[in-house]
Amino acid sequence: MKRILLITTLALVATASTHAQVRGAGGRGGPQGAPVPGVGRGNAPSALGAAPKPAIRDVKPVRTCESLAAVALPNTTIESATIDAANPAICRVTAVTTHPPAGDKVKIWFAIPTSGWNGRFLGSGGGGFSGGGAGGVNEPVALGYAAGSTDTGHEVPSGSFALDAKGRLNWQLIRDNAHVGIHEMTVTGKALAQSMYGVAPRYSYFNGCSNRIR
Repeated sequence: MKRILLITTLALVATASTHAQVRGAGGRGGPQGAPVPGVGRGNAPSALGAAPKPAIRDVKPVRTCESLAAVALPNTTIESATIDAANPAICRVTAVTTHPPAGDKVKIWFAIPTSGWNGRFLGSGGGGFSGGGAGGVNEPVALGYAAGSTDTGHEVPSGSFALDAKGRLNWQLIRDNAHVGIHEMTVTGKALAQSMYGVAPRYSYFNGCSNRIR
């Protein structure tokens, strides 16, 4: 783990130095959740395949989508929990997790079918230094998964987050991007799925966007 974190840190520092002059400019990512040109899915075929068989049969919600806003999770604020206006078969939740006293903010997007959940959780990653976006949950939730995605603690899809305003290593954001953000997404997503359906996901998966066939 230390070797992986060191390699990740060196790559981040090199990229952050290159992008130091554009901190706060929004990078190439555009609006939050929008695809980054040249990064991510592009026109690649789906890596998820067909909808899997249910891992938990005949499971039904035990609470409403909107009530998930009241779920209490450590150092986590549920910003919204609503039925998708364009698709009433999907419940969408947005949450923010912090790690006091660091002051970081890891945003998490979550989607779960309001019926027909397959009993599985799938997290989606981003490409390059982009942790992910709100749109990362759309494909898996359409296949019946409870799905999660996260910005891993930064919105700009470059490595500039690795340095603070004084050019020093921002270790909390480096850790958030390296592993903490994905961990929080998984813990939060599985907890919300269990809260809504009264049973924990039987299986959990991670689909890293950079690993997809192009």
